[in-house]
Amino acid sequence: MMKKSNLKLNVIYQTLYQLLATALPLITSPYIARVLGSDSLGIYSYTSSIATYFMLFAMLGVNNYGTKSIAIVRNDRQKRSKVFCEIFGLQIFCTIIFTTLYFILIFIMDGKFLFISLLQGIMIINCLFDINWLYFGLEEIKITVTRNCCMKIITLVSIFLLVHNQNDLWIYTLIMTVSTLLSELILFINLKNYIDLVNIDIRGIFSHLKNNIVLFIPILALSVYHYMDKTMLGILSTTTESGYYYNVDRIINVPTGIIIGFGTVMLPRFSQLVGKNNNSRYNELFEKTIELLMFVTTPLVFGIYSISDIFIPWFLGDGYQSCNLLLKVLVWVIYFKSISQIIRTQYLIPKNKNKEYILAISVGALINLVLNYVLIIKFNALGAIIGTLISEGLVCLDHVRVTNMDVSINKFIKNNLIYVAFGFIMSTSIYVCDLFIVNISTVLLLVINVILGGIIYLTLCYLYWIKKKSGLFYDTLKNKLSIFAK
Repeated sequence: MMKKSNLKLNVIYQTLYQLLATALPLITSPYIARVLGSDSLGIYSYTSSIATYFMLFAMLGVNNYGTKSIAIVRNDRQKRSKVFCEIFGLQIFCTIIFTTLYFILIFIMDGKFLFISLLQGIMIINCLFDINWLYFGLEEIKITVTRNCCMKIITLVSIFLLVHNQNDLWIYTLIMTVSTLLSELILFINLKNYIDLVNIDIRGIFSHLKNNIVLFIPILALSVYHYMDKTMLGILSTTTESGYYYNVDRIINVPTGIIIGFGTVMLPRFSQLVGKNNNSRYNELFEKTIELLMFVTTPLVFGIYSISDIFIPWFLGDGYQSCNLLLKVLVWVIYFKSISQIIRTQYLIPKNKNKEYILAISVGALINLVLNYVLIIKFNALGAIIGTLISEGLVCLDHVRVTNMDVSINKFIKNNLIYVAFGFIMSTSIYVCDLFIVNISTVLLLVINVILGGIIYLTLCYLYWIKKKSGLFYDTLKNKLSIFAK
């Protein structure tokens, strides 16, 4: 029997990893933006987006389906081994098929970016060895986090040592793809501790195909938001505009990645609660995660918006002025993506709301596709961002509507809109402060803005929790205050 996992520790591990994953792009992006330039980054973004589609087909819905399936049988090693081997067998089959199709396609297509496209193909080969879903299903988050942290640091060092000019785009691509491959291979070292190799047959392998496809359809639709923008920019606009979008998207993915990582950690726990019909604990945990989401997301959204005018020129350098407006518009998508992700991992997937999930994502993807075609032609990267914002907002609203039929998520969100008010006050304070600060360096101004914003936001939260005598950290604060009172 598996030992009982510690949810708090898993959240901490995943948060620490996401913080590291957040810090590294903040270090590498300014360097890469200056060294490679927007045109080369546009080529990378375009070719990567095409390879990503084949990678999605190679994995089908394994990440979500595999995590959920392993979580259900996590305490029975025999069943766990059988389920793993069958799902992994299906994964290998699909990866071989779509890797072959990818390489055929890029040789048929225009060979302008052929060499970079070949290197991007390693992303698809990586799918042969991606068994993260096993460890997430077992809630063994520490293993994946430790491995990811080490590989992130190696990637960082490699970029600075080996990438020096625009001609090094192929080196940058190789570093990004091979580092992921090595990261996946490391997970096999501990595999024997959790899984026994068992005999399986074709029928057992393909018995998982239908459920994988069910979860794959919304994943494919979601890719329209995340990757189609880059593909269509490469087709309908220029590689320079693709480069602008790539840089802004990377900045936004930093806070969004933290929320998505949190949702991934919570998926197996909510799947278990649903399986045990523990509705009271389910609702309690759901409400707490919504409050945590609003508490964390709000300062990120308003903070990025407030400092974008001084952050972009300092962070990306000359030639990226267009990114100022792009970042201010795209930053609001963090709210929509975060709420949608929490609903998917804590309600739609655990409760098998596959029909509602697929319908919302598919319609949203279609809307995004149409808006992209209309808006990119006229507004370039800004058009892609507007299309993403509208479609993500509509999908989020529909997820809330569906969830509200069973769980009072409307109430959960309304109860925590106070954090948005605190974010607005924080942002206004930063703006007013900047009016009176002159003749100081950009770095010092950014530091002042971050510290001032953090102090104002946390102070408002502290006063709010104390006043209502509840909240995320109220019990901890109450204990601390009682110690001082003595």
